[in-house]
Amino acid sequence: MADASSHSGAQLFSEIILNSQVPANGLRGLVVGFGNGHEACFLSNHFNGLVFGIDIRAPVFPLCGFIPTAADAGFLPYLSNTFNFVFYHHVIEHVPEPMRTLSEIRRVLNPGGILFIGTPNRHRLVGYVGSYQVPLRNKIKWNLIDYRDRILGRFRNELGAHAGYTRSELSIMLKEYFSEVEWLTREYLYFKYSGRLPHVMTNIFNSNLFLEYSAPSIYVLCRK
Repeated sequence: MADASSHSGAQLFSEIILNSQVPANGLRGLVVGFGNGHEACFLSNHFNGLVFGIDIRAPVFPLCGFIPTAADAGFLPYLSNTFNFVFYHHVIEHVPEPMRTLSEIRRVLNPGGILFIGTPNRHRLVGYVGSYQVPLRNKIKWNLIDYRDRILGRFRNELGAHAGYTRSELSIMLKEYFSEVEWLTREYLYFKYSGRLPHVMTNIFNSNLFLEYSAPSIYVLCRK
């Protein structure tokens, strides 16, 4: 089960790195859209290597092991074939040109490098359930805003909603740049909620019948 030191996405990804063919020692990683920095700090503390981070705004917090840069995700300030991994977590739904960011990420990844993406599930019935360090009142408010946007026919990222993507939509986008795509939504939900919810309930939510609508977010691993 995940702990409370960072978002479960960063914790799951650190386990993926340790169990993958990407070396955990001496690696170079990039966090695209580091936000408040907790995920980049978590990853930099779990690997013997260099973790870089970019965000549209310069950091306003004490540095904690990763190397931050103010930059646009669509114009990454790095040479091609630089990184073993890119962590792109709950950011792609916010950028104005998501396809350009995927192209840039592919460019800066080493051959065989991996990209981890998490984004809200646009088909979700309820969202923000496990949002990291977010008060319950905010989660309720955000769900009400989502349903307002659905009713108004504005539940799209490009229309200003926090919609995310369906699995089908994101699949089409990723196939443009990555030949290997592995969906991890089910694994993420088991990782995060095993021990928090009854086992029977977790299995129901993760079944093929319900997963498209029960998952608040979707997660995917791509290899260059």
